[in-house]
Amino acid sequence: IIEKSVRNLESVGFAVKLGKNIRAAHGGYAGSVAQRLADLHDMFLDNEVKAIWTARGGSGCTALLPHVRYPLI
Repeated sequence: IIEKSVRNLESVGFAVKLGKNIRAAHGGYAGSVAQRLADLHDMFLDNEVKAIWTARGGSGCTALLPHVRYPLI
């Protein structure tokens, strides 16, 4: 599903950059809190990234909130 999503976004002109941990798994989540947080911070630190489009979201993203480096945003 990741590859199809990338193809769809690229077909309408977006350049796609995937997080290092895109295929990580931890319990029912897409990686540990540390892995997901590292990917989020990496994207905010990358000057080439103009937008962040999450693959999914929900209860797992609330665990990131206390650890987000908000000055990066």
